[in-house]
Amino acid sequence: MTRPFPLRDGPVTVDRWTAERVDRIRPWLRPDAEWKEWDAPYQPGPSEPDGKLFADGLLANPWQPDPYTGEPQRLCIAADDVAVGLVSWHWMDETSGWRRIGIVLYDPAVWDGGIGTRALRLWSDWLAALPDSHRLDLASWSGNARMLRVANRCGFTDEARLRGARIVRGERYDAVVLARLT
Repeated sequence: MTRPFPLRDGPVTVDRWTAERVDRIRPWLRPDAEWKEWDAPYQPGPSEPDGKLFADGLLANPWQPDPYTGEPQRLCIAADDVAVGLVSWHWMDETSGWRRIGIVLYDPAVWDGGIGTRALRLWSDWLAALPDSHRLDLASWSGNARMLRVANRCGFTDEARLRGARIVRGERYDAVVLARLT
């Protein structure tokens, strides 16, 4: 690891997965969970078996390291030491230092409280400081106004808008990519 974990901002931490944290998010890893109405709702949510497999994978490997760099790729978001979500990244192009990042707040009780902004800022600042980092981006949809606001607050700029590319609950929305250069 290039820098020590956990990353902290007030009551929000980004850190490795523990058995207690994984158990806390397990109930949300199902296709009808409320978070799926906002996080890529144009794709199906995890089936019960897939949710279990995902949670078991977090438990088996709490750092979820990238095979090339060893840096963690999926970490827990905790608020007041209680797991509420996840941050992640994957390579879009490792030769140019381009990572796609993501954030999910599973627990609707913490939405609109600034936790997502703090977590995304911690995560994107940490990733931006890595020596192989040049570009961070994230993909969302125009109906997820919360995510778009959080990304803007964290220094991401609207770079691509693919008009009418997503259908959510029978209505068309734009696909949106926001980015930040490190």
